[in-house]
Amino acid sequence: MADDTFRQVFEAAPNAMIVVAAGGRIALVNAQAEKIFGYQRDELIGMPIETLIPERFRAQHAAYRDRFAGDPQLRAMGAGRELFGRRKDASEVALEIGLNAISTVDGPFVVASVIDVTERRRAKAEAQDLRHELAHLSRVVTVGELMAAIVHELAQPLAAIRTNARVAVRAIAGGDHNADELHAVLEDIVADSRRADQVIHHLRSLLTKGEVERQPLLLNSVIDNVVSVMLSEARRRRVSIDLDLAPRLPAVSGDRVQLQQVLLNLILNAFEAMVEVTERRRVVTLRTRTVDDTRVQVDVADNGPGIADDRLGSIFKPFVTTKPSGMGMGLAVSHSIVQAHEGQLWAGNAAGGGAVFHVVLPAIRDTPAP
Repeated sequence: MADDTFRQVFEAAPNAMIVVAAGGRIALVNAQAEKIFGYQRDELIGMPIETLIPERFRAQHAAYRDRFAGDPQLRAMGAGRELFGRRKDASEVALEIGLNAISTVDGPFVVASVIDVTERRRAKAEAQDLRHELAHLSRVVTVGELMAAIVHELAQPLAAIRTNARVAVRAIAGGDHNADELHAVLEDIVADSRRADQVIHHLRSLLTKGEVERQPLLLNSVIDNVVSVMLSEARRRRVSIDLDLAPRLPAVSGDRVQLQQVLLNLILNAFEAMVEVTERRRVVTLRTRTVDDTRVQVDVADNGPGIADDRLGSIFKPFVTTKPSGMGMGLAVSHSIVQAHEGQLWAGNAAGGGAVFHVVLPAIRDTPAP
């Protein structure tokens, strides 16, 4: 009776179920396993479990079986890795697999619960592509808001290059130029051209729609790059940017452009929050520090009126904005980017007044802090 009940439950299971004997041969499969792998059950019974594993993984599988046999606990197979199975027609299928050891009068067996996650992974990839598109659109909008400041930032070195070039041309044409003075003029031209090139490089990186590229990053360096882009806009709005950066921060793993975008959005929001501030100096403060030696935190604080308590819970939702012409997507996109980096983003009001946004990202362990 117990044996019949087990077989009925086994057959009715919503997942594909495979029972494997101690020697690694298939002892039992259900209808869902036939459906996923394309075999009839009489084709699988007695076959090695490696029949259902792509050839590129077969050589490693015996070691995995031995390891599980030595510690037969309920577990998800290949935790943290993408797993694939091999169908009868040699095509591959994305899987999630749970393993459980059982003891019977006939000896030990392993029961594998198998789920086809092809559609789930496809939906996840599509959602990720959508997030990337939305993040790019948000960057384009942000750059549009900064365009006047960026044009001004480019105009200054280009004007200096033009002036110095004219001085050099006149000196050479007059024939009475001093070599040291001419060398100094040419050095100024080189320095100004580098400054203009840096602005263009930062602008191009923000506008480029490329693949997300994770790499070790020092957040202080990312902040320096963002602030260099924002200085002209800060001057235009009569805002001071104060930096309080911890000198020895561990690196984080992230996409530089996306993290720059988060900081740009937060700094721009801080600028907007202080539009009505006239009786005191407008200040945006950026701070960095480590948290528990495992995370890195960035705070972006302003000295504006702060955030109303009834809005704190909704500011990261799409289409929520206080700007007359805003899309209401900047904070939502920033929140999504930080979550994709396994981090946290939240907001609050500082004790002394003003709003403060906190970004916390996991640190890369065992990385030297410069």
